[in-house]
Amino acid sequence: MLRSVSLPDADWTIVIPALGPSGRATLRARDDLSAAARRALDAMGPSDMRLTDTSVVAEVAVAKEIEEPQDQPAPESDQIRELVRRIDAFRESRESVAARRVDEPLGIHAFQFTTGPDGAINWVAGAPRGALIGLDIATPASGGLSGPDAGAVGAFRHRGQIHDARIVLPPLPGFAGSWRFSAIPMFDPTSGRFEGYRGTVRRAAPGEDARIAVVEAAIDRGDAMRQLVHELRTPLNAISGFAQMIEAQMMGPASDRYRNIADRIASDAAASLAMIDSLDLALAPHDAPVDNNGGKCTIGEVASAAIGDLAGAASERDVEIDLARENRDAVVGIAADMAHRPLVRLVSVLIQAADPGSKIAMAIGEGQQGQGAVLAIALPMPLAGLSSDALRDPPHEDESGAAPARLALAFVLRLVDRALDQVGGTLMMVEDKLILRLPGDTAARRVDQTIG
Repeated sequence: MLRSVSLPDADWTIVIPALGPSGRATLRARDDLSAAARRALDAMGPSDMRLTDTSVVAEVAVAKEIEEPQDQPAPESDQIRELVRRIDAFRESRESVAARRVDEPLGIHAFQFTTGPDGAINWVAGAPRGALIGLDIATPASGGLSGPDAGAVGAFRHRGQIHDARIVLPPLPGFAGSWRFSAIPMFDPTSGRFEGYRGTVRRAAPGEDARIAVVEAAIDRGDAMRQLVHELRTPLNAISGFAQMIEAQMMGPASDRYRNIADRIASDAAASLAMIDSLDLALAPHDAPVDNNGGKCTIGEVASAAIGDLAGAASERDVEIDLARENRDAVVGIAADMAHRPLVRLVSVLIQAADPGSKIAMAIGEGQQGQGAVLAIALPMPLAGLSSDALRDPPHEDESGAAPARLALAFVLRLVDRALDQVGGTLMMVEDKLILRLPGDTAARRVDQTIG
C-alpha cells in the first residue's frame, strides 16, 4: 500500500512519523512524493538510524574504547597490558551478549500450524514463523535434522490422524527441549482431495520422555529383529524369482545343468523364506491381530496335505506318519494355509527328532461342545516320556547328541503355540501326545471381533 498510496501533504505529515523504519524506507524508494512529504521523511532520518539494542550499543562502546587512543602517553609495556585488558573485556562483553540472546526465553509452550499436501508447514500461529515455515512433517528426523518420528511419517502416508508424536524443532532460541504434536488431515469438501494437515505442537510434559523411553526399550529389540526379517525377505524373493525364471527358460534357452542349479537355488530360497516366516511369526506381538479372512477348512484335508508334503523327508529318515481315518471331515474356523503352515513345521521337526523305523501317529477328534476339532500327535521315540518343560526348554547339550533336534522342536513349539493363540486355538501336551485344539467357525469369529 505504501508503494502506491496518494495522500494530501497534511496527511503525510501525520502518517510518516507514525510509521516504522521499514515503512519509511519504502516511501523513500518512491519518486512521486511531494516536497512536503520528502521534508517529513528527511526529518525522521536520524531516528531511523538510531540503535535500539542496548547490548549492541555496549559492544560498540567497548570497541570504541579499544580504538580511541589515550590522552596521556604510557610506557610501552603498560600500553600493551592495557590493550590486552580491553580486548579481553570486549570479548567477555560480546560472549555475554550472545549467551543472553541464546538463553533468552521466548515463552513458547504451544503453537498451531497447517501444512500443504507435501507435508511442509505453511502457516504458524503462536511461534516465530521464520523458524518453522517449511518444516516437513512427512520426512522423519535423522542426523540431527528437524522433523517428526517415524510413526508420524507413517500416519502421514496413510492420511491418518497423528496423536502425540515426537518432533524435533530447529535448534533456535526458544525451541530447546522435547516437543509433541497432534494433527488431523484436511480434505477438500467437494472433491475429497487431500489438502494437508492441521494441528498443534506442545512441549512434552515432565516425565513423558522417560515413560516413552521405558516402552521403547522393551520393544526396540523386537523391532530390530522384525526389520532384519524384512531386509532378509526382500533379496530372497528376488533370488527365488530370478532362479524360477531361469528354470522356466523365460530369459532364453538354458542347459539342463544350469536349470538344475537354478532349481536348487529356488528350493533353498523357498526353505529360507519359510524359516523367515517362522521368525516373523515368533516376533509378532501377542496381541497382534491376524487376518483370518473369515476362512475355514477341513482339518483332515489339511493334515493329509501336510503329510504329503513331508513324505520325502519321512522316507529319508525311515519314519512312518499315520493319520487315523475318524473325524477327517471336522471343520475348523481357520483358513487352510494358516492351519497348514504350523502343522508342517511341527511334523517336520518331529520327523527329524524321531529314531529311524519309528512311527508318528495322528488322530482327529471333536472339539468342545461340537465346535472345532482336536488334532492329537503322538511323540515318537526318543521324545516320548519327556515332560512338557523338557520339550519346551531343553538343554543346549546332552550326551545323546539329540540337543539340536530338541532345540528345534522347542522353537517350533513356540511358533505353533503363537500361531494357534492368534486364531483362538491352543497347544497342550497330555502324556506322550501333543494336542492342538482348533477353534470352530463361531469361535473364530468371536476371536476376530475381540482382536479387531
